Amino acid sequence: MAKHFAETLSRIKTDHVYWGLVEVSALVLNEAKEVILKTDFLTLDAIHLASILTFQTAPGIKIPFITGDTKQLEAAAHLGLDAVWVG
Repeated sequence: MAKHFAETLSRIKTDHVYWGLVEVSALVLNEAKEVILKTDFLTLDAIHLASILTFQTAPGIKIPFITGDTKQLEAAAHLGLDAVWVG
């Protein structure tokens, strides 16, 4: 467990410079409501999925939803997202 944590932390430190934050705006929260209606997710998971769905509404932007959570992976696929498992 400690080794896995150390590897994950190292990856985060390396990759964080490439991350973009999506503001949890009214638009994202409205999308999260729709995610909740389409899945059995609670608020935080719904906001994660709603964030990428909102982000991808910009023309020309298509990024995968990366997760280590099997429930998120299944829901992302159900919502038509390109989902990548990293678990």
